[in-house]
Amino acid sequence: MKYVVPKVMPLRSPNNWLEMLNEVRRLIPAADPQPERVPLCSIRDLLLNQLKAKAVLIGYPFLDEDYTYDYLHHIGRSFYELGRECVRLHFFNDEGVLAVNQNGIGELDVYGAGSGRCEHYLGYMVIRPTGTECVGRTILRDPYERSKLNRVRVKDKQRCDAYGVELSVTGTPFMQQDTSSHVCAGAALWSAAHYLHHRYHTHRLFPRQIDEMARAHYGGKHIGRGLTPTQLTHILRNLGCSMDGLYVTLTGKPTMDSDREFSELLSIVFGYVESTLPVLLAYWGQLDREGHVVMINGYRLDQGRLDAPPTSPVLSSVTDSVAMRLAVDQSWLSNCVNAFFCQDDQKGPYSVFPVHEDDPEQRALDRPGSIAVIPCVTGDAFLSYTEAKKVVHRELAAFLAPDRIPADAGGDLIRRGVLELVKGSWFRLYLQQSRRFRSQLIDTRFGRRHLPTKILEYYRTQPLPRYLYVCDILDRTYEHDPDSGMHRFGLRGEMILDATVPSFAIHRALLALRIENQLFIRDEAGALVLEWDSSSGAHSGLRSLAPVNLPPLE
Repeated sequence: MKYVVPKVMPLRSPNNWLEMLNEVRRLIPAADPQPERVPLCSIRDLLLNQLKAKAVLIGYPFLDEDYTYDYLHHIGRSFYELGRECVRLHFFNDEGVLAVNQNGIGELDVYGAGSGRCEHYLGYMVIRPTGTECVGRTILRDPYERSKLNRVRVKDKQRCDAYGVELSVTGTPFMQQDTSSHVCAGAALWSAAHYLHHRYHTHRLFPRQIDEMARAHYGGKHIGRGLTPTQLTHILRNLGCSMDGLYVTLTGKPTMDSDREFSELLSIVFGYVESTLPVLLAYWGQLDREGHVVMINGYRLDQGRLDAPPTSPVLSSVTDSVAMRLAVDQSWLSNCVNAFFCQDDQKGPYSVFPVHEDDPEQRALDRPGSIAVIPCVTGDAFLSYTEAKKVVHRELAAFLAPDRIPADAGGDLIRRGVLELVKGSWFRLYLQQSRRFRSQLIDTRFGRRHLPTKILEYYRTQPLPRYLYVCDILDRTYEHDPDSGMHRFGLRGEMILDATVPSFAIHRALLALRIENQLFIRDEAGALVLEWDSSSGAHSGLRSLAPVNLPPLE
């Protein structure tokens, strides 16, 4: 292996991009990056147009961990003419961070502008010596970090070393498929596993290992022929994920906005992505038997749906639980999502995956066929998102039960206030570790820092399970938060559910419910108790909500 000094090149235009790729071809002739083919063309547009890249540091030789494992176990045995050396490209949005010393060697100016090198660092891309399918491990900065309507939730801060200088970038891993070793299912699964390894400390999974696990456990079937959703689910279980696989088969040409089953599926995808958990989405049509698999990592909100006034369900009485259920159904924030962001090896990182488009040609799932959604849930979270959603419906409907709060105790007034709160709010349900929930109580980037002291004290001191489902009750105003620099909803309350309860104990999932400045907790008998009311200053069992016989979960 010969040593080649790092080289600094400008990256301001498509012509500079071509010059960079020509330099890569000179270093590793076995790589054949095609500038006008995806995903390279989409990565070029992302860097030049959205991230405003200005310079690139070319590092060679570079031994990439993922490619080295593939080389030792497959590529080196089958394609002996390919080498082990890769090229790693580091991108920056400020040329002042990079410098060329007196010996003509490119380096990071760590004493000058480089003191803020992480601020100007946009990420890296590895080029493998594997022909046209040469884009290896790539992590680029989230391009929608300060966007109002776009959110990339599945991302993590990852560190890398560039010639002795430690850099960091916050983004989602991406890799192009290599048909000799893995296809789209392997690329999407690797992206999810790499993120889970860095964020939740699961087992590190190399691309070739996906093929090995498939061949070892599923009759020797090679991943080059594709994996079924069931096989993907079993591989993720081997990583320690508790799976919640959901499958929907569409017949004919569906209408996306009117198909309730499809909308429910999108709600589940939104819930797990909001939980910072990757979701594998596989879809295939009747004519396309092999289909395609992508990893969902974010979503886009529709401004028109956010601004639409809430619809008022017909209220026959203040004890109308049907009206409450209808109000909650219309208040899920997932109803405002019109597109997802995904890591698609056929399109590139942070690709747009439209789901609610007026033009049928722009819908990603327009062809008839089947859809499989596979959330990658870590740890002992036994309660599924669907079950947690039913608990939210059930507990809110319980407030309208006539025997829950007597009329002489202000029951009618409380029930009407709860219903009006539901109609004027958005609901956002997501899975979260309890330690992260506690840390948000003092973090200025989150709205719970303004809670009354007694409620904050309860959340911080009470024993909580490791995993929670948090259902935020959000104000419909979507305003700019000066503390975080981002647009956020006002927080009006939340429901805290125990995500570690098994299905047979789902009736004990609710731990606490806060509505404005009133906090209800579950006592040992299973009844809700008003623990704190800031308007009166009373706490510790001010009012006990009588148990009520609720309908079973559907």
